[in-house]
Amino acid sequence: MKIVPVQSVDDVRRVILAAKADNHVCFQPTHFLQSDAGEIRGYFSTDVTPLFLWSHTGNEKTASLRFVKQAIEHARLPGKPVIAPCTVDSPFVPVLPGLGFLKLGNCDLWTLKGGVA
Repeated sequence: MKIVPVQSVDDVRRVILAAKADNHVCFQPTHFLQSDAGEIRGYFSTDVTPLFLWSHTGNEKTASLRFVKQAIEHARLPGKPVIAPCTVDSPFVPVLPGLGFLKLGNCDLWTLKGGVA
């Protein structure tokens, strides 16, 4: 798998549809994870302060973990703080402390209708 920068409106549309097909939302994708077969298997966004991320539930755990680590490195490049909202039932919750994340607390995320695909 490889990380590909989003370069067109069509890329954004494809990422939104892939995330939606895996029952996830998509927030301003700037990069996506593409399988060797060309399938979109995840995305991340570095255009906003939070690191919004999705990794397909069918990905191997090691591939997902490697992807998260790569997304963190991309998010650090602009020198912004890296904040990763994560649902309480996510399989990433137990590994986040080992990746250097400190839990800030619980919250619900809200957006205006039409703001998230």
